[in-house]
Amino acid sequence: INFFRFEIRELPEFDIKTVMVIIASGVIFSVVGYIFSVLLNKLKTDHYLNSLGSEKKIFAVSIILALTLYFAHEGRYSSHGTNLIMNSLYSGEIYWYDWIFKLLASVMSLGVGYQGGEVTPLFSIGASLGFLMGSLFKISIPFLAVLGYCTVFGVASNLLITALVLGVEVFGYSISGYLAVIMLLAHFIRKRLFKI
Repeated sequence: INFFRFEIRELPEFDIKTVMVIIASGVIFSVVGYIFSVLLNKLKTDHYLNSLGSEKKIFAVSIILALTLYFAHEGRYSSHGTNLIMNSLYSGEIYWYDWIFKLLASVMSLGVGYQGGEVTPLFSIGASLGFLMGSLFKISIPFLAVLGYCTVFGVASNLLITALVLGVEVFGYSISGYLAVIMLLAHFIRKRLFKI
């Protein structure tokens, strides 16, 4: 078994700008994690799709998914998403819409009955969104990719403490303070705004 580890070399100063970026990013990451879980639940319980029967439902959505995934960068969004994670952390090529396409592809695949993991796709959605946020806010891209990686997963799965521990394990102890802040914010958003 190969374990993935990535140590962030550049942590931003813990100043007012960083706190504001963490708050803004935390809200966005939390909303995206929530959208993932709501869409997945809606698709799994959709009355019309379920009335088709599992074979017809899987066949119809598979045709749409196969064509879409092929023409959207020739399968860039069809794997677990480790390609997007690596590109996000190592400053590879990430498009502003990568997180959206990966979210939709994952929700459609899992929602119609394909079995597989939700975890790595959630990591890739968060990391590629974090890459975008780092570019927009002019702050360390790997830093926000890591926060997105953990926060989107934590909110979508409702495992915020697990996401915090996982983040420290995978990305090192130096990120723990930042992760604690964003996980507290995500917890507040889940409980107060989404009422879940």
